[in-house]
Amino acid sequence: MLKYFGLLGVLSLITISQGFSQNTTKDSLLNELQQNLDNYSRASVYLRLAKGSFSDSSATLQYLDSVERFTPKDKMELTVESSIARGQLYSQFLLFEKSNSYYKNAAAVSARQGFSKLSAKVNFLLAYNYSTTSNVDLAKASFLTAKLYAEKAKDTLVISMILNNLGYLLENEGRLDSSIYYYVLATKFLNEENHKDQLAQGYNNIGYVYQTQQENELALEYFKKGYDLAKQSTGVRPLVYANITLGDYFSELGQYDSALFYLEKALKIRQEKNFVEADYYLFVSLGHVYLNKNDFSKSEEFFLQALDIFIRVEDEQGIADARYNLARIKFHFNQLDEAQASATAALQIAKELKDRTLVADIYDLQSQIYEKLGRYTQAFNALKSHVEIFKEVNQENKSKQIAEIQTKYETEKKEAEIATLSQQATIQNLELEQKNLAILIGGVMVLLIGGFVFFNNRQKSMKTQQSQMELEQRFLRSQLNPHFISNALLAVQNFMLKNQSETAVTYLSKFAKLMRETLENSRKEFIPLEDELEMLTNFMDVHKMRLNNSFEYEIHVSDQIDPEVDTIPPMFVQPFVENAIEHGITPSDGKGKIELKFEKEEEYISIVIKDNGGGYIQSTTASKDHQSLSTTIIRERMEVFNKTLKRKIQLILADVKGADGKTLGAQVELKVPYRYI
Repeated sequence: MLKYFGLLGVLSLITISQGFSQNTTKDSLLNELQQNLDNYSRASVYLRLAKGSFSDSSATLQYLDSVERFTPKDKMELTVESSIARGQLYSQFLLFEKSNSYYKNAAAVSARQGFSKLSAKVNFLLAYNYSTTSNVDLAKASFLTAKLYAEKAKDTLVISMILNNLGYLLENEGRLDSSIYYYVLATKFLNEENHKDQLAQGYNNIGYVYQTQQENELALEYFKKGYDLAKQSTGVRPLVYANITLGDYFSELGQYDSALFYLEKALKIRQEKNFVEADYYLFVSLGHVYLNKNDFSKSEEFFLQALDIFIRVEDEQGIADARYNLARIKFHFNQLDEAQASATAALQIAKELKDRTLVADIYDLQSQIYEKLGRYTQAFNALKSHVEIFKEVNQENKSKQIAEIQTKYETEKKEAEIATLSQQATIQNLELEQKNLAILIGGVMVLLIGGFVFFNNRQKSMKTQQSQMELEQRFLRSQLNPHFISNALLAVQNFMLKNQSETAVTYLSKFAKLMRETLENSRKEFIPLEDELEMLTNFMDVHKMRLNNSFEYEIHVSDQIDPEVDTIPPMFVQPFVENAIEHGITPSDGKGKIELKFEKEEEYISIVIKDNGGGYIQSTTASKDHQSLSTTIIRERMEVFNKTLKRKIQLILADVKGADGKTLGAQVELKVPYRYI
């Protein structure tokens, strides 16, 4: 989903007339001017002409000049509206600094004259500009000012829009429950007042939150509600944004043909109606969809148009994102010097913005560019920076989630205690006043016990979620342990010292891919078996190259399994494969062999990992300390997963024995529940 100016379409504007109403034409207004009008009436007609001519900026400015020329000094509301209209015109063309100067002037005059409704409107529009240009603190201040004036003027439309935008700001801060509360409250106001255009926007806002929470069916339900209302609108703006919203929704799900269907509809409307307000959203969305469809030429065309807008409005975040994506495209065209230049420019801005996620992505891209250029030391350094920053960001995100859950847990705990004390006080008063209410008190006690059981179970659930997140961090750190990375570094250096550049490139490429797969898969609850197999293959190839082909491996997948459709919890197998390599194969003298078998057994996929090393018991005894961490974490992960799964993960560890009782190796059998995509 688009992140450049926040979630696409969330910010609501007070709709300005971009065209004349059915009962008023430009000719009829011009005819009015031929009549004998007083200055106030003449200024009013010019204002209506200006509001109806926004597609012609030159004409609009001329009409607004006339408004100010004819407005009497004791009718300042027309002067305020003229300044607001100028601000809206420049905002439409993304000239936010100039727009803000007119808004501020209008706000000052309006406040002095006591025009509450106009003060609410202009402060709201000022807040919109601040939000669009990522000045969040100024946006909040202006929204709150607008809210005070709107309440004074009893302007429910502006109040509802402010609620929408407060919901947006809370959503950006990750406070989704509070966010959706404000969105729903806003739609209630809008529904009562029958403001269909803004109600369509409100439904989209709710849809965004549900999509963030991965409630995709609910998200689509609200997006379609918004789309249906937008189709009833006589204005251009609602329908353009409704199409972009659905386009981004399907793009997020990887359904790029459906995404393109809606985005191209938005583009067609934009071209027919000359509606440029949404260009930066639309161009970036189209750029991403075409990039994912591997249509790099069209993707480049739209990202270049978006970059031009970002440079014009001086949006550094947009510039960094656009340059990064253009670097990706240049890389696919094998224009490596241009790709590197664009990536370097994006990296500099991303560092200044402290956007560590984007910095990590750019380092990842640079490692691939340097690798193709044959600059292997720089490639490895870039990859190392990518892994380190990605780990930091991932751990920080997990820490934030843990803190949020802890806060919710403490809040509910306190609320439960307060509720219990309050109920107990009520019971004591009732006993003192009327003993004959024992039956009622008994009923209250039952409610108390039920409430206590509910909160107790809820608190246990919170603790379980917290434990799972802490465990995920420990597990991820164990998969990216310094020992493994250090060995990889030494292997690359060794290949390069021996002038085995081709081997070094192959190894570096596989290692980079393994890092990306590990980081990506660790964030998902279930992944296709196909992805797990690809990661395991790459993992064993990396170790095989590092250990000079000292072992072979085989992977057998039953015909009953469809790797593209069947999904399993990720990264349960890899630690046992690593144990087989490091503690089964490596210490042995002969040629090692590892076998992996995947079979379906009723509601499970059975995974057998077998090696021909010294046996599980012997290897555990020989390297107890080294093995204990990964084994303990795997068991803890299983326990946490099993609390949320109906079908439990099962683990069996054993030695493989020959007919004479001699140990032939070690065997691990995992039984994991599977799902269909």
